[in-house]
Amino acid sequence: MWYGKVENGEVVKIRTFYGSDAVLETKLKAHGYLLGENAEVPFDPITQIKATDPTYDIQAEKIVRTYAVTDKSLILAKASKLVWIRDQAQSTILDNYPSWYQDNVALGIYGADVGDPMKTHIANIITESNACEDAVDAASDVATVRAVTPDWPTE
Repeated sequence: MWYGKVENGEVVKIRTFYGSDAVLETKLKAHGYLLGENAEVPFDPITQIKATDPTYDIQAEKIVRTYAVTDKSLILAKASKLVWIRDQAQSTILDNYPSWYQDNVALGIYGADVGDPMKTHIANIITESNACEDAVDAASDVATVRAVTPDWPTE
């Protein structure tokens, strides 16, 4: 929980407290502090940038703190999204088939009854990754890049 001290219509000091204390809140209000809350602003760290300095909306009983969110450039958003998609594909594969498991299939320790379904599943994940990467490459604006979401196959 945080409080902001307001002087001459501006927030001049922020105090953070853990827990709730009615007596403390009363004292803070008596010294010009208002309860603060953070505005819920949608934010996609892959395609957007969040400002480091907030703006404050000083209201009668509270202060609302907002961090502005802006889109990355199209080139940067595409590059970030492509890295994210590839990382997600790799994580999805390794979550299902750790390296040791893949190695055992490649070495023939596990037969086709185990290896073939794994290979098919990995191929399906790569196909989905490639389709998403193509959609990102074809996007003409950041909102379209942001909307590309893999639907990883389960088999």
